[in-house]
Amino acid sequence: MNKLNARKACLNCSTVLEGDYCYKCSQASATGRMSFSRLFAKDIFASVFNLNRGFFKSCIDLIVRPGTLVKNYLSGQRKSYFHFAGLLFILLAIDALLLSVATNSELTLLASRVPSELEKSNFISLKGLERMYDFYKFTLAFITPLLALVPYFLLRKLRYFYAEHIVIAWFYLALTSLVSISSRLVGILPLSIELYQGILLAFGVVILALSVRFYWQVSVCAEYTGWSRTLRVIISSLISMLIYSAAPAYLTSAFSN
Repeated sequence: MNKLNARKACLNCSTVLEGDYCYKCSQASATGRMSFSRLFAKDIFASVFNLNRGFFKSCIDLIVRPGTLVKNYLSGQRKSYFHFAGLLFILLAIDALLLSVATNSELTLLASRVPSELEKSNFISLKGLERMYDFYKFTLAFITPLLALVPYFLLRKLRYFYAEHIVIAWFYLALTSLVSISSRLVGILPLSIELYQGILLAFGVVILALSVRFYWQVSVCAEYTGWSRTLRVIISSLISMLIYSAAPAYLTSAFSN
């Protein structure tokens, strides 16, 4: 028996550990706080694509109680949740599949409205936008560390490691991907471009509302109160939405040039 583990309790179910795995829930006894070494552990791919975890539970909790999901996951209660990276990868794959069959999308909207003006823009070209959609997962590799800086500096009293804030950023992107999937489902319908534009604006408001709710629930463990917490949550939401919306376009434009 591993004497060190025998003195520890499972972070997932609080059962006293007697080996390398909890005999009650099967979570690894080595589970601990997120660090860069854990983010890039040797068994990362097995964990990411472990379909025995609760994919749908994670999606529901991400919408209904994101603060609880983040708190439980970072505190070590991970057995019942899908791996944060795997969750995002699958949602992005679904989003990409729906985009390929959708009649309307952000790209078709821009192409039909201002193609010539967009081509003249110094920010991004229409060709750059097309490449952005093709390599969206690639740009996320740059967005995640940037997104993690938002709560790292604005919600410092959470006392999370930077690596843990990266996990929070992955969950945030998964939440926005769920909304994006909903917009793709609407995009499949044969709607006029004017009606789709209005619906797309409504989805933007939904993302903002969910972003505020996400950071509000995540910050519940911090010691912020009153206006301080409210202001930090609002600023975090707005900056996160700005990064999520603008960073992929900017990076793709830079790579295409």
